[in-house]
Amino acid sequence: MITYRPVCESDIETLLGLYRSILNFEMDRKYYDYLFREWETGDYSAYVAEDDGRIVGHNGLVHFPVESDGRSVKMATSSGGMVVPEYSGIFYGILKRMLAESEVDGVIAFPNSNSQGFFLKVFEFNSIPQNYFQIRRGSLQFPNPLPVLPQRMNRSESMVRNRIDAHPRHRYERKVAAGTEVIYKLYGEDQVDIIFSNRFDEGFVAILDSLLQANSCLNIVHWDAAFVQSLGFVPAQNNPFVYRLKPRVLDHGYECQMIDSDVF
Repeated sequence: MITYRPVCESDIETLLGLYRSILNFEMDRKYYDYLFREWETGDYSAYVAEDDGRIVGHNGLVHFPVESDGRSVKMATSSGGMVVPEYSGIFYGILKRMLAESEVDGVIAFPNSNSQGFFLKVFEFNSIPQNYFQIRRGSLQFPNPLPVLPQRMNRSESMVRNRIDAHPRHRYERKVAAGTEVIYKLYGEDQVDIIFSNRFDEGFVAILDSLLQANSCLNIVHWDAAFVQSLGFVPAQNNPFVYRLKPRVLDHGYECQMIDSDVF
């Protein structure tokens, strides 16, 4: 009989093995705790499926706060989804239990083709199908005037401190221009991932121009295709961005950036 429960301390070594065998990913204890151990309580915000005491599936929520219209909003990214192949149908049960017991205001995910149906059709998440864009050196546009992009959401200082500065593996860089801060990461030898920008204004365009002088390609996740395409970005293939919010939370929708997936 399949049962579902929160992760406990004694599960971790087994889960590290599942990361290797199922996802071909070298997870370690420090990284797992960084992702799924809640800052305030020390509890794990992840769930497992068991069959007669054997762990056969896992998924977790990586908690992070955002700010919108002057209030703090508790968000979480669904991450670490994995199921032993002969138990392929149990991801639904893990996700159902996790969403029912979570106390966050909203959940986001970048599901692959295997799990998209659960998020979009079964649990009725909203979707931004085209969220990933690229721009190459020589393609940057300087529209005058720059389109106005209403921005209602920002990432809190605690998120940047706990998820960016304290990341156990990734190393991020920063550029600042006229009050606009862009956090980015080198990707490969000659590409840059734009992880987060606190504004999308002339300062942002100036930082893009600087980065493209030193790198051949920039990648960005963004909720407003028209805005980034006006700067010369073109759509690129990526998993859809999906989100589900409690009523009256972020009524304007979710303003996705790469910080929502890369740091996790």
